Amino acid sequence: MAWLTEGLATYYTELARARSGRQTPRQAWQELTKGFARGQAAAGSRTMEEVVAREHDFQGLYWSGAFFALHLDVELRRVTHGRARLEDVLELLATRGPTASLEDFGAAVDTVAGQPLFAALLARHLPVPAFSELGPLLETLGVRIDPGGVKLHAAPDSGLREAMDGGRTPDDAE
Repeated sequence: MAWLTEGLATYYTELARARSGRQTPRQAWQELTKGFARGQAAAGSRTMEEVVAREHDFQGLYWSGAFFALHLDVELRRVTHGRARLEDVLELLATRGPTASLEDFGAAVDTVAGQPLFAALLARHLPVPAFSELGPLLETLGVRIDPGGVKLHAAPDSGLREAMDGGRTPDDAE
């Protein structure tokens, strides 16, 4: 489960900096996308299941976990129409005392989502090449990687992105 715990920490590091004003939302997404690129390079063509099984492959492990955390956060917000987020899962787990299993985490996700979500999303990611859904997910969030860096723009889920990073408007009007 190191891939998930380290992935959560990696994912939240940049978002916390943006939410606190220590960096802009665009800078946070720039750092996240750079990390995803490092993770993708480390993963190569391996499936997420193969990547997370190799605990000595830190770039692949941390960044595939961070990507899964991002996707899970987006899906929680989607299915609850913005009423729940990944932080709610962590808060629920904190009230339950020591929990260190993937099953406990998944049960908390499903409780917060109000429906089964975790196992289906995990099953969707594990058997396919790690990061294979990254490009489409970033695009729907309004995060575009250009030669000059990340551009944030209006997109179907840019409101979700702004709720995650603390931004209120896109950095770049398009």
